[in-house]
Amino acid sequence: MINIKSVIVSRKALVLFDQGIFSGMSFLLNILMAHLLTSTDFGLFSSFILLNYLLISVTNSLVINPLQINLSGVEKKEEYVLFSFLFQLFLTIILLLTIQLLFLLPFLNNFIHLKSPLLVFSFAFLFHDYFRKLFLAKEDLKSTLYIDILQLVSQISILAILYRNNVHSLDSYLYGLSLGYFPGFLLAVSKIRFRNYTLVFFKLHVITHLQQGSWLLYTAFLQWTSGNFFTMVSGMYLGLEALGAFRLVQSLFGLLNIVLQTFENYALPIASRLQIISNKKSRAYINKITLQASYLFIPVLLLLFIFSEKAITVFGGAKYLEYSYVVKLMALLYLLIYFGYPLRMFIRLTKKNQFVFVGYFLSFLFSLCTFHFFLKHWSLTGAVIGLMTNQLLLMVYWKYILTVKKSYHGNHTHCSGKSEP
Repeated sequence: MINIKSVIVSRKALVLFDQGIFSGMSFLLNILMAHLLTSTDFGLFSSFILLNYLLISVTNSLVINPLQINLSGVEKKEEYVLFSFLFQLFLTIILLLTIQLLFLLPFLNNFIHLKSPLLVFSFAFLFHDYFRKLFLAKEDLKSTLYIDILQLVSQISILAILYRNNVHSLDSYLYGLSLGYFPGFLLAVSKIRFRNYTLVFFKLHVITHLQQGSWLLYTAFLQWTSGNFFTMVSGMYLGLEALGAFRLVQSLFGLLNIVLQTFENYALPIASRLQIISNKKSRAYINKITLQASYLFIPVLLLLFIFSEKAITVFGGAKYLEYSYVVKLMALLYLLIYFGYPLRMFIRLTKKNQFVFVGYFLSFLFSLCTFHFFLKHWSLTGAVIGLMTNQLLLMVYWKYILTVKKSYHGNHTHCSGKSEP
């Protein structure tokens, strides 16, 4: 019993359990909203989620990412955590004021009724993300788990109440989801020690965070834009219903993203240790484990490809049946992504972030130059083809770096360069 208890409360178990709750809730929320909302409203909801991920890329770059590096070396940790909270609050207010100004644009007049619920939802969404990552940085894993469980129970309960009372409007669901974040928010705020601090203390950390976070901000914005460009413009070109269908399929494949991230997080440390002995052994290990994992990954993609109509009906409802072809195309895209992962890991092992940045920059430029052609001629099929071409572009560039530049495939044992943030 003691051994079982030690496993349950171990750090690794808590992290995995919490990640399962958080990722599972994100997946479940998208599925539920697809069923509860009309196709157009789900498209709007999906665009709001994309917008919030952009806002998170800003706050993470300037608040959380520097904090993750600096926290262990700061002498007054509680004051530093308080600073991060106040800085997060300041940035969030600035970002929400910017969103409010966007609603002054004439083409958003039809959505003015969603301004207030969107601002409330975005505030709650951003702060839940902030507190999760803050507690993880502090290694307060139980608090991270508690706020995620509170979010799960509260939001599911509120959605059930709204559904039972025949409430189906998007603004009501946004307010309801925002309310679901509130118990976790209260618990998280209660753990921050509010105390006096000097202006010099605040100014010092602001300067440090801006210096450390500016490059991260540019890279994060570029990654977000490169990854979501075709998704965003598909809503503008093809309508909100098409955007909702596209995001529903992306959510379905989001579970595979978790598998890929877990695969990378497991394989990279081992490959890094092998690299100290020999680059050849490190490469051989990555290629071997990629092949082994494909025995699980590829059959899942094959099933989704074959039973695409069944999959999209189960996860989104019969109203999305006409978009089953997007599931087939996305399965092909993820097959490409999977076999591009070894190149991504080889690049990370070089510890040269400029190659990652340049790759995403080229991908973004390609999207900017070709999105009109792809979407005009092939609609959502064109959007997925654009994403496939982006992936091929990244793979070709990284392959060029790894071979012609010999950043990783050279005979040397150690790689130089700056570490990844």
